[in-house]
Amino acid sequence: DNGLTWTRIGGTDGAESDMIDFTQQVLGTYGYLVRFEFSHPGGLAELSLNTWGQLAPVSLPRLLKGENRLTFSLGDRNGCSASVKEIRLNLRDPAALARHAVSMDADYQPLRHSEKLKGEVVLKVDSKPGTKIKWFTAGGYFHTYPGKNAAKTANAIYYSTADTDGPWKEAARSHVPDWVVHWHYGMDEDVVLDQPAETVYLKYLGDPAVNQIWVYAHCLGRTESEKHPVRVTHCFEQDGEVREKKFEFSTDSEYTINCETEPVDRFIRFELPSQPALE
Repeated sequence: DNGLTWTRIGGTDGAESDMIDFTQQVLGTYGYLVRFEFSHPGGLAELSLNTWGQLAPVSLPRLLKGENRLTFSLGDRNGCSASVKEIRLNLRDPAALARHAVSMDADYQPLRHSEKLKGEVVLKVDSKPGTKIKWFTAGGYFHTYPGKNAAKTANAIYYSTADTDGPWKEAARSHVPDWVVHWHYGMDEDVVLDQPAETVYLKYLGDPAVNQIWVYAHCLGRTESEKHPVRVTHCFEQDGEVREKKFEFSTDSEYTINCETEPVDRFIRFELPSQPALE
């Protein structure tokens, strides 16, 4: 949760080496932080950190017989090379909401099934250290009036880069058609800021109610760092021989791989050299 709470996972005594598996603590998340604490005169001599990620194989390009034309692109859908700060709040947990809420004028009952928060809550979203927020996605799950009462649904999300009191701009507003027969729905919207900001305030209006909140803040570094090329390796088997085609990209690029016979894909490897943190 971006360093708001910490879980102790182990340690060593003296000059020992150790391997610690904290898979269960980070399983199913989009990222994690690791913090080391040392007793005097302790320190860290060497660190090897291995993280396994998961994605659907169908999302990777497949090589076919002939000339394969591929495109490599950097950045997100708004053209930014940003890192993401994720905040997900299940409103059944008051402590999680309290870590981000800076004001609330609402009837909040975390164990109420369909209408957990009725009213307004303002959240403070800080950028990652050394960065500013360029754009964000704000959304949540809301209660809605169904059928002929659908037009009364007025759930909304507002944002400000100034203060907890605004001025506010609209990020998202519910528009529920009268054919809806269910009380529960989700909505979210992207907002690209005119100028990057270190802090964004989000006001969620639950009218009739909001039940879950999520925010993805896309953060840019304050200074332009040296561009390190991404190394891409395609490995495939052709005529019983395992082959590798290697490329390096520092910008959006098109490239080709020629396969004279039908290939069998083995793997695709992406490598990015470690970069020093921005001051």
